[in-house]
Amino acid sequence: MQRALLPAALSDDPEAALRELMEKQQTELERLRREDPQRFLQMMIVTLLQTQDVAQKRTIVENTPELLTDQADTLLEQIAKAQENPQARQLVEQHRVLLQRCRAVGVEQAFAVPPSPRGKGAGGEGEIEAPPQLPDDLQERLRRAGVTDEESFQRALENDPQLAADLQAFLQANPQAVLAGLVQAFLSIQTSEQLRAFWRAVPTELEQPFIELVERLIAEAPPDTPAEALESLRARLRDFRELCEAARAARNIPPELREVLEELARRGVEIRSEEDLRRTLEENPDLRARLERAAQNMQGGPPIPPEFHQDIQQAQEGEARYTRTGDLNALNAAIAAWERILNHPAFARADERFRLAAWNDAGGAYLRRYWRMGDTTDLDKALNLWQ
Repeated sequence: MQRALLPAALSDDPEAALRELMEKQQTELERLRREDPQRFLQMMIVTLLQTQDVAQKRTIVENTPELLTDQADTLLEQIAKAQENPQARQLVEQHRVLLQRCRAVGVEQAFAVPPSPRGKGAGGEGEIEAPPQLPDDLQERLRRAGVTDEESFQRALENDPQLAADLQAFLQANPQAVLAGLVQAFLSIQTSEQLRAFWRAVPTELEQPFIELVERLIAEAPPDTPAEALESLRARLRDFRELCEAARAARNIPPELREVLEELARRGVEIRSEEDLRRTLEENPDLRARLERAAQNMQGGPPIPPEFHQDIQQAQEGEARYTRTGDLNALNAAIAAWERILNHPAFARADERFRLAAWNDAGGAYLRRYWRMGDTTDLDKALNLWQ
């Protein structure tokens, strides 16, 4: 089942592809509905499983009462049992539970599922919805708390710590259900802003299992899956992995330096250039002293793995030559050296202090080229490395 879903899910515009497919099938479906009800039910189940958009799923269920019958429930049970892939089996089982709930409480109430708690804080677009199989008691408690959107959801959790604890316990006990929903959301991401919002929604403890699951999906893609779609998904996964690694490195920033950065953020200070930093430190001598103490505590530097010695030297020499002469080729050579370091297979296994320093220095090189050339791609790269 999962292999059958991948080509549409990996297309450039999966929702448009599915809409077009549904339009072409509409006439045939109406004929089948009259002449071959069993075949019609099978096709509608497939359509429901392929549809990622929640609103479209609801429309399908509302317009297809045949899905809310014992016959449909039995067919879904048979389809689930026939799946060898556990993720595919779980996808079918989730839809079966959803349809059972539609029969029990009505379509409107069954689809009234609140957004899930964010894994790393709020902000941005691309919210991830809670799995539809939340236990009845949790859904009832959320409804009584007046949950209708992300804001009311967060407020309900703050006002009821026991509700927050029970919901977190459910998510921790059902990681595969959460992963299945995350994969569906990941396939629909189109922009870097959506990817960053998605990363914020992924619980830290599920980052590596999620990465491994997407890698398996790519490896198991059917032969007719477009190569461009697979490469796009690989690139998206690389970007997601980089966000995870940068966050892990940021957690290892010395407490003194983290406090300085947090204080700058609270004061609303934005540093976009070396001149901004110099002026900020002159205007805030207390922060300057704290920053100098943090720098002293970091002196000595992390150990540099031998495979990076040559590239580190080339990067430092290139940046020094650019500082002296303004030679753009020297800066480009330095950035190329940093990219070789960051993309080296051994980089992920290097000492975290070394990786943090490399991300920081590489980001500085990208920022200098942005100031020189004005290419926002370089600015994005610098910000991603410093995130």
